[in-house]
Amino acid sequence: MNRLGMWRVAEQCCQKYSSSQARTFTLKPKPVFILARRSNTSAIQRFKAVSPHHYVMLIFPCITFYLGVWQIKRRKWKLGLIDELKRKHKLAAVPLPADLSAITADREYERFIAEGQFDHSRETFIGPRVLLDPTGAGGGLISSGGTTGVHVVTPLKLSGRDEEILVNRGWISRQASREDNFDRPTGE
Repeated sequence: MNRLGMWRVAEQCCQKYSSSQARTFTLKPKPVFILARRSNTSAIQRFKAVSPHHYVMLIFPCITFYLGVWQIKRRKWKLGLIDELKRKHKLAAVPLPADLSAITADREYERFIAEGQFDHSRETFIGPRVLLDPTGAGGGLISSGGTTGVHVVTPLKLSGRDEEILVNRGWISRQASREDNFDRPTGE
């Protein structure tokens, strides 16, 4: 139907009803949240005018604030952890204690000297890992664009004891990890 046809239909509808029969409709919006009412209303009536959805919406700013504070605390903890790791990495290696249970969590990341025989038949690879830049730039699988590879972890049978420890022998490229005879450091 074109515009002219629609106009004619509208004229016919208006002619059917005289001006005395015409009705006027007004829409009154129903308030959802009322800040103030007349002074004769009680506090209970004003409280009922607040929708429960408004209380749910107050949760979001509270959660966001909490997460922001948590991130600040987490950053302080992480910077302390990085400083501790750097400090322990600079310490000189010490002999492995006779009782391995004496190595507690506070001695984590310290370097130890141990003698024994590597069991290459039970060697495992932990990966994927990216070769990190020594300057500290970059990091991560996506952001660095570096070479991916794996960490080689080999059990070491301690000499003079019936105990084994796991030794992280370092990083190798993914291509080298697929080969059976990759170059292993000598004298370890």
